[in-house]
Amino acid sequence: MLDRSGSMRNGDPPKIEVATRAVARLAVAAEGLGIRVAIIDFIDGQARLAKPFAVETRHVQTTLLDTDCGGGTPLAEAIGLARTIVDTQRDEPLIITITDDRPSDVEAVKRELRGSYAPVCSLTVATDCGPGTLAPDAMELAPYYERQAAVYDIDAIDDRLDQFASLLTGI
Repeated sequence: MLDRSGSMRNGDPPKIEVATRAVARLAVAAEGLGIRVAIIDFIDGQARLAKPFAVETRHVQTTLLDTDCGGGTPLAEAIGLARTIVDTQRDEPLIITITDDRPSDVEAVKRELRGSYAPVCSLTVATDCGPGTLAPDAMELAPYYERQAAVYDIDAIDDRLDQFASLLTGI
């Protein structure tokens, strides 16, 4: 899932750029390994299916790399949509969020995470936080994820994605 909310415009570079690079890199790498990927993003306060499983990332990469964003982080809605999509899959599903974990409704996110039979992991873009710290909402949500990791430095995004991928292999 890609968070295109207004708060993702913060930082230098804006966290939305960090998140879009991460989503595109992770999706292309996963597909290269034969893993089917669907992508949900948030735009204008709405969660939407940006790339279904049947479409290769390379066909929608331009759309995914568009950093237009604005208002609201409907993370609970996006996790609910992801749950609906993975319910139809025969594979062992995994839901990954790439967000600043500053959702519109923390309690709704907790309900969705508790209700998901598929593991939900989070890569939190925390480039505006000091190393080892997270925004209060992200700290509150961390125990509800199967795995949670954070990116604090844009220059370390590739290394952090590799570390995150290693964490996921243990699920």
